[in-house]
Amino acid sequence: MLYVGILCPHPNGWRVRIPDIEGCWQDGPTPAETIAAVTADLRDHVESAASIGHRLPAPTPAKMVVLVEGPRPDEIVVLIPITPPAPDLSCPGLTADQWEGWDHST
Repeated sequence: MLYVGILCPHPNGWRVRIPDIEGCWQDGPTPAETIAAVTADLRDHVESAASIGHRLPAPTPAKMVVLVEGPRPDEIVVLIPITPPAPDLSCPGLTADQWEGWDHST
């Protein structure tokens, strides 16, 4: 599953935000480090939601994000992957098997 991120220059380097997930954004010194940080943040959002029995919204298709967000000339649309939690993570209520069976459309 891929969430759309918006990467842009920031006074301290770079920033990526995930429009679908309120509060999911990260800053970093390079684009690669910033994308890695927001990927970890997105994973944290998945685990936090699962721990209380919630799910994140399904990702908005990239084409729709581009139409709605209308990235500025200095913004770059990036795809942020989210993978199932590793079996050894403490993520109550969400196992890798449950992830595979999760209806991502709800």
